[in-house]
Amino acid sequence: MTAPIEHRTTLIIEGWNKGFNKVAFTKMLQHEFGFSLTVAKNMTDQVLERTPIAINVESADIKRISSLAQQMGAIVCSGNSSTSAIPEDSCR
Repeated sequence: MTAPIEHRTTLIIEGWNKGFNKVAFTKMLQHEFGFSLTVAKNMTDQVLERTPIAINVESADIKRISSLAQQMGAIVCSGNSSTSAIPEDSCR
């Protein structure tokens, strides 16, 4: 018996809006993805520098996690399901 195929999508966080809650965003990265505090904080710092980050997310969770990130003030772009690379025109 084979295991079910996981469908994953790349979630791209491209930046932040006024009121971005960096502490809550860092905690969300830790809770949802199991990142260490150091990794989550580094990712949050990249967002604050407006350097896009890409996170592989199970397709079934993409809307929920996108919504969480947007509620915290992140600028979220959906990526694609075939690669973790950031598309050239991700949000534009």
